[in-house]
Parts: sequence; structure tokens; C-alpha cells
Amino acid sequence: VLSGTVFDIYSEDGKAFWLAGSEGVARYAVLLWQAPEGLGGFDLPVHAALEDRQGRLWFAATDYLLELDGAVWRRHHIPRGLRTHATQTASLMESPSGRIVVNCLTQDETDIMLEFDPRSGGFHAIRVPKGRRFLLMTPRKSGGLWAATAAENVPGFRLEIYDGKGLTPVLDMAQAREWDSGDLRSIIERANGELWFGGINGGCLYRGGRLTQPFVKDLGYTDSGVFTLYEMPDGTMLAGGRDGVFRWTGSSWKLLRRGLDRVRSFLQARNGDLWVASANGVHRLTGEDWIDHG
Repeated sequence: VLSGTVFDIYSEDGKAFWLAGSEGVARYAVLLWQAPEGLGGFDLPVHAALEDRQGRLWFAATDYLLELDGAVWRRHHIPRGLRTHATQTASLMESPSGRIVVNCLTQDETDIMLEFDPRSGGFHAIRVPKGRRFLLMTPRKSGGLWAATAAENVPGFRLEIYDGKGLTPVLDMAQAREWDSGDLRSIIERANGELWFGGINGGCLYRGGRLTQPFVKDLGYTDSGVFTLYEMPDGTMLAGGRDGVFRWTGSSWKLLRRGLDRVRSFLQARNGDLWVASANGVHRLTGEDWIDHG
């Protein structure tokens, strides 16, 4: 088209335009994916994102904790000997004190939770009781953070509350027969008080003082893992596994999509669209239609 005579150009929005010529018609548009301004050349894995109460964006990025404050990027180097936990997508959160908590790994693959103080620019490790280690931390509706800790060589975990100063045990799931789901990946506290747990081999539900297993084939959950859990603003519960996305109806699961290859996270946009991140791309559910942004 560009080799012929150009007859007309029509601009859509100042960024995309149509070109009409003697050889046909063409459309120019900006690339769907672009590196953000101010971060060109950054090529380390970035696996978790968070917006804090002040509107700043934070990203866990292997050797760095990245900060975007308005249009200004800052790179905060993770302490030597540590790196961010790249398989944990829900590994950034804001502590009650306003610090940023990031899940990291030591050189021997042990989890450690660091708190970053935006004012001083310093990191410090959150203390865990002797003989225990962190598995996961996640926000808590009534304040503080949920923390899952485990004892060495003991199956399961203990659920605790972190208030910005210390840990308070709440629920001991060590050796619980209802939890046989391997590496813990997700904790969701629903508006009705239920606690849902997801792991690489399954998950469980804590409700009314009892543990149950809703992630079974008899209830429609045909996947082999529960990598992430998400409660939408209207109370709809979603689960993402190794292959698919499922919705909880209150008594069973409904499959929404297959072929996504290890679902990592969900986000509902302001317009109601559901965004899904997985190992093979970013996917959007708008109405009843799926759009893949590869």
C-alpha cells in the first residue's frame, strides 16, 4: 500500500490513522505492548505488582523492588544474597505501618519476608519464631496481614496475624488431613469470613470452625492445582489452576476457560472486565467473550 500514491489520511485519535492509496488501504497503530517510559532496558523478571494507599506502584523484580511514583521510577536493590520469590505472584503487600512487604528467597531457597521503608529506603527482615519459616503473607480485611508459617520437616502450616510488630497464631493446620495440597500459593479471606487456601496440588476451606475440601471433581473442580484465588466485588469466587479458570456457584464449580497454563492472578477492571494472567499470556473476559493479549 505504501508504494503507491497516497490519496487520503484519516486520524482516529491522534495515535492511530488510516491511509488510503492507489494500492489499497492500511492502518497504523501503536504497539499493544510497550516498555514504560523511564524503565527502558530493564530485562529482569518482574512477577508481582501492588498499588499502595498513596497511589504509588511497586513491582517485585528479582534483584530489585521497583517503585513508580507518578512518572518517576526508582530502583531499590534487594539486599545482597537475596532475590524476590519469582514463582509467588501474590508476594507484595502493604504492612499496617505503610511499609512494603516483599517475599524473598535466600541462596538456599528459604523464604524470608522483607519490609521496605519508603521514607528511609531501607529493608529489614520480619522476625519469625525460632524453628519456623514463612510460606506466604497476604492482606487481612480487618487490619494487618495473614501470615502462613511452617515448622521444619512438618507438613502443613500455621496461620498467623502480623500486626506490623509481631505474629499472633490463629489456626494450626500442621498435619491436618484436609490440607494435602503441597506448596501454599494463595490465601483469600472472603467478606463472609470464610478462609480459602490454595496450593499446587489442591486446596481447602475453613468455615465455621471446620476444614473442608471443595476442590474435588465431585463438585466440578477438574484441575489438579489451585494456584490463585480471587473474590470479585460482587462476592463471586474464582480459582485458577494449572489449566483453567473456575467460578464457585456456592455449591459447585463452573469451568470458565481451559488452556491457560498455570493461572497466576486475577483482576476485575472498573468496567467489569476480568483480566487473567497466566504462563501463556494475559487474557480478558468481557461479557461472555475471551480476548487473548499475547
